[in-house]
Parts: sequence; structure tokens; C-alpha cells
Amino acid sequence: LHRLAEKALPDSVAVTVQFQDGRIGGLAGCNRYFASYEIKGDSLRIGPVGITKMMCPPPRMAVEDSFLAALKGIRAFRLGADGLMLSGGGRVLAFTSAPLADLDK
Repeated sequence: LHRLAEKALPDSVAVTVQFQDGRIGGLAGCNRYFASYEIKGDSLRIGPVGITKMMCPPPRMAVEDSFLAALKGIRAFRLGADGLMLSGGGRVLAFTSAPLADLDK
């Protein structure tokens, strides 16, 4: 499990990503999201994203909208000691490792 490490995130907002068995999912800021993914070399393709439909306060919804828009453009990844970097469409999403127990936080 990885937690988005972006300084612009409000303290109470979490964005997470977990890759497992051809599926990606996590918390998008407010709602849970899920999609399929395919890796070829350092190329990453994420399929259509499904999401739950809860409403949250505007700051959380703004983070979620921005994250989901960025996720659609992701085309590459890099996993290293500094965490997970997803990039594409002029955006870079940087994640740091987090324990699985943090998924629901």
C-alpha cells in the first residue's frame, strides 16, 4: 500500500494506491476507486476507473477530482527506495509506503 506524498494535500485527506493481481485500488480522497492495470517494462496502463459515490466536503472532493484526472493519464511507473512514482500526462504522483492497516484511514 502506498500513500500519496503531496504537500498540497489537506491534513485530513488521504490518497492511497495498492496494486494486486492485475487490479489497482485505494482511497481517492473521499471515495474508494478500482481499476485493472497492465505493466510492460516500465510502461503502465490503467483501465477504466470505477468509484464509489459518497459525497464529502469540498476540499476532499477537489483532491479526489484532481487525483482521478491525473490517474487517467498515467503511462509509466518507478518503484524505488524513495517510494512509488506514477507519471504521465504532464503529472507525477509520488507515493510513500504505508502499512496495509492504514488503508481505512
